[in-house]
Amino acid sequence: MIPSFQAKLYAHAFLNSHYKKDVRAIPYAAYQKWLEYLKKSKKRLFLLSMSSLQKDLRTELIDQIIIQFKLSTAEKSLITLLIARSDLTLLPQIIMYSLSLWEKTENQEVWKITSAYELSIEEKEKIILHLSKQTKSNIIPSFIINKALYGGFTLQSKKYFFDYSLNAFLKTVNHFIKNQE
Repeated sequence: MIPSFQAKLYAHAFLNSHYKKDVRAIPYAAYQKWLEYLKKSKKRLFLLSMSSLQKDLRTELIDQIIIQFKLSTAEKSLITLLIARSDLTLLPQIIMYSLSLWEKTENQEVWKITSAYELSIEEKEKIILHLSKQTKSNIIPSFIINKALYGGFTLQSKKYFFDYSLNAFLKTVNHFIKNQE
């Protein structure tokens, strides 16, 4: 999902007014969890954006979100503002864009590393070191197991996708054989 221009404007205005233009002050880990939640629970966003929803119930739902993700009153005011302007659907984009600004400022890159089996600590360290050297960034890894890869691993960031899996190799061989006939 690419943030819209409007979402970027909201994010910058929010960061300027509540975090004094210092994107490093946002609660990064909480925002990551919040973004995952928002991607999965579009019904709750829709419910919050309904004009017929009672004010007390809306406030209670917002408070539950703030408590659940350990957010501050700044995020509560952002949600309230978006509801008032009928722009609540932009919230995931705003959070995602804020996270990307934080990562850029901190020279961090988030990488999802998917393997067919549990990687050893040494293997994980080698992958992180390699990615760090290649990107000249600090790596924030998340390791996932997917048996469908059969062997090997994939590396994925916002910009790149590398597939070093046995599954990808077999598909390449299959494609090559079909094209030889």
